[in-house]
Amino acid sequence: MDRIPGAHVPQAPLASVRKVVDALSAGAVTTDELARATEIEHRHVSYALRAAETLGLVDPTPSLTELGRALADTHPRSGAERHVFRLAAGASGLLCAIMPDVLDERAPSRAEVVMRLLTHTTLGAATAARRATDLLSWRRYLVEGPPPPAQLELKFARARAKPAMTDDARSATPPEDDDDLLMVPDVEPENNRAPREDDVPF
Repeated sequence: MDRIPGAHVPQAPLASVRKVVDALSAGAVTTDELARATEIEHRHVSYALRAAETLGLVDPTPSLTELGRALADTHPRSGAERHVFRLAAGASGLLCAIMPDVLDERAPSRAEVVMRLLTHTTLGAATAARRATDLLSWRRYLVEGPPPPAQLELKFARARAKPAMTDDARSATPPEDDDDLLMVPDVEPENNRAPREDDVPF
C-alpha cells in the first residue's frame, strides 16, 4: 500500500475545524474571508480546511458536505457536536488508516501512534511525534469530552495565584509537575502559537 503523504495528516485542533465549518456555513468562501471570520491566521485556516476535508465535513471547493452542515447546526462543545465529530471520525478512511482505534475506550499510547505514522505516512520522526499529539487530543475530546468547567476554573485560579518569580528564584527552584495544565481542553484553538519549522500545508 502506498504511504499517505504527510501533508494529509491532520494538524489542526477540532476547535479550529469547527470555526471554519461555522464560517463556511455563514457564507465565507475564500481563505481571506475565512481568516477574518474565524480570526485564525491564513496558514492555520488551510490546516483546518484540510482537517475538515479529512473528516468529510468539507469538500475541496470548499463547501460544506451534509455532515458539515449537520455539525454547523450543533452548539460548540455540546454532546451533539461530539456526536457529529464521532460520526465523521469513524467514516474517515484516512483517519481510520492511521488511527483505527480513534474511538476506542482504550487510548493508544503516543509511541504507538508515532510508529503508525512512520509506517503508513511519509512524515519524519519529529513531525510524526507532533501529529500524534494532535490526533490523541482529537481522541480525548471525541471519547471523553471536554473537562468539566470546575476543572478549568481551578486551573486558571491556580495560575493567577502563583506569585511572580525573579530569574534567580526560577533558577533556584526545581521544576514542579504542573498537573493542572492537563485540564486545559485538548481542542482549544492553538492559533497563537509560534509556527513550527517543519510544518507543511496539507
